[in-house]
Amino acid sequence: MRTTTVASIGRRLYATQAAAAKQIDTLHRPLQREAPKISRLSNGIQVVSVENYSPVSKVVAVYNAGSRFESSSSLGLTHVLRNAAPLATKDTTYFGNVRTLESLGASMTVSSTREQLVFSMDVTRDNLDAAIHTLASIVTKPAFKDWEVKDLLPRVRLDLAHLQESPHIQVIEGVHAAAFRHALGHSLYTPDFMVGRHSPAMLAEFWSQHCTAERMSIVGVGMSHAQLVEYVTKQFKAAAGEQANAEKGKFFGGEQRTLTFSALAHVALVTEGASHGNAKAVIALALLQKILGSGPQLKYGATAAALPSAMAKVTSGPFTATALNVNYSDSGLFGFYVAGQAADMASLIQSALGEFRAIAKSGVSEAQVKTAKQQLKAAVQMETEGSMETALSLGIQALHNGEVVSTEEALKAIDGITASDVSLTAKSVINGKPAMAAVGNLSNTPHLDQLL
Repeated sequence: MRTTTVASIGRRLYATQAAAAKQIDTLHRPLQREAPKISRLSNGIQVVSVENYSPVSKVVAVYNAGSRFESSSSLGLTHVLRNAAPLATKDTTYFGNVRTLESLGASMTVSSTREQLVFSMDVTRDNLDAAIHTLASIVTKPAFKDWEVKDLLPRVRLDLAHLQESPHIQVIEGVHAAAFRHALGHSLYTPDFMVGRHSPAMLAEFWSQHCTAERMSIVGVGMSHAQLVEYVTKQFKAAAGEQANAEKGKFFGGEQRTLTFSALAHVALVTEGASHGNAKAVIALALLQKILGSGPQLKYGATAAALPSAMAKVTSGPFTATALNVNYSDSGLFGFYVAGQAADMASLIQSALGEFRAIAKSGVSEAQVKTAKQQLKAAVQMETEGSMETALSLGIQALHNGEVVSTEEALKAIDGITASDVSLTAKSVINGKPAMAAVGNLSNTPHLDQLL
C-alpha cells in the first residue's frame, strides 16, 4: 500500500514538473520580429513601427529638412539646428529637457543629411510614455531663444575644427559641391562667413517652412504599432504645411581642389548615380559597388575586390580605396574615393579609372554578380540588426514613397537583378559627366581634364 501511494505521488509530481517545464518553454520561446507597419495620420505624419520585442525602444523623428533646402542667405542653418536640441521649447526649459531625459535613462541624438533632419531617442520600454512626451515637445515646439542660440557658437566652431582635421569628410563635401553646386551641393557644415549669423528669426522661419507634419515621419522600433500611433496622435502636434518645392538636384560636374600641409592626398571622383525613384538602378549600382569594393568584409582584413586589387599592383605604399554610391530623392553619385601617399596618387587614380573603363566596356560576369548579391543581401539583413539603421531607412522610405519595403521584398528585388542589368547601368553611369574633389598634398594629383 505504501509503495502504491509513493508511486502515485511520484507520478503527480512528475506530471506537475512536466507541465511547468512546458510553460517555461513557452515563456522562453524566442519572440519573432514583426514586419514593418505604416499608417498615415490625418495631419500628414507618416507613422512606421517595427516590434522587435527589445527591452529598449527607439523613436526617430525624420523631417525632410536637410541642407539642400537652405537658401543662399542661410547656408549652414541645418548645422546650427542639429546643435540646437534639446534647447528650450514652448513648453519646457533647456534644463528641464535635459533633466527629464537623464532621469528616465534616455539618450537623444540629432543628425542631418542633405535631405533629412533626424532626431533619435533611446529609452527603456517602462519609461517610453514619459520620454516620448519630452521628445515630442523638442521636435515640434522649439523656442529658439536668443541667448540659447548664441550659446551654440562654441559647438558649431568645434564641429568646424573637427572638419578641418578630417580630410576624408572634406573631400566628400567637396565632391558634392563640385557635382551639384546648389541644393544637394550645399554642405552639411556652416561656411566660415556664416558662423554667428543665423538668428533665432532665421531658424524659426526655416522651421515653420520645412519642419511640418506633411514633411515628417515618426519611426518606432521596439513597440507596437497601435501604441506608437496613439503616442503620435496625442503628442506630436507638428505645424500644418504642404510639401515645399525643392530645387532639383541637377548634376553639373566640375572640380574642387583644397591644398593642405600633409603627406597624404584624398580624392573622390564621381559621375551622376541613381535616385531613390529608380529602384532597379539603385540595386544595380549597389551590386557594382560590391564588385568594385566597399571596404573589407572582416575587420582589419584584406579584400579581393576590383579597386583595391588593381591599385595594389601600382604601389607598395599604404592606401585605402572604396567605391562610392550615394542615392538621393532626385539624383545620386557613383564613383570612387582613394587616399594615399602624395607621390602615388597619379598611378592610383589612373588604376581606378582603368577598372571603371574596363567594366564600362566589357561589363561584369555572372560570377561577380553572384558574389556581390551574397554580400549585398548579407549587408541588408545585418542592417536590420541595428535599430538606428532600420529606423532611418524606414523613415526615409515613408517620406519619399508613402510605403516601406520589407527585408524579404528587398532580398527578392536583389535576386531579380541580372549581370546584364548591372553591365548596362554601369556603362550608362560610368560614361557620364564627371566631378572631382581633392584635398591634401596635391603635387602629384592630376586635374580632372588631365584624366579624361
